[in-house]
Amino acid sequence: MLPPIPALWKRKATISLPTTPATAATTTTDAAGNATVDSGSTEDLLDSHVKDVLSKKQRSPKKEWFIRSMKGAWAFVKTPIGVITAIYGFLVVFWGAAIVLFLLGKFVLFNGFPSHTR
Repeated sequence: MLPPIPALWKRKATISLPTTPATAATTTTDAAGNATVDSGSTEDLLDSHVKDVLSKKQRSPKKEWFIRSMKGAWAFVKTPIGVITAIYGFLVVFWGAAIVLFLLGKFVLFNGFPSHTR
């Protein structure tokens, strides 16, 4: 078993979010004497992401699975090996379908007459 080498990888996952400039919090009181704290108009990006996730319309599990699968497939096809695999897969399916249609008689490559005589 190899000991962990911290120079090669980090054991903790890190997420870097851009920070927004902080605004000074202001405290206001209304006529009844209740104090409210206004933190400014800027909002933390993580807070806005959580709000988006919680308020998003829920999709069916099958549709969610399909969308997630298509995003993953598109991310793979954008890589060089993904392009090669996609082209190869398309050609295999295309030529396979052409051979099946030829064997079923959908394509006629000759007119039925012999091309040479004996």
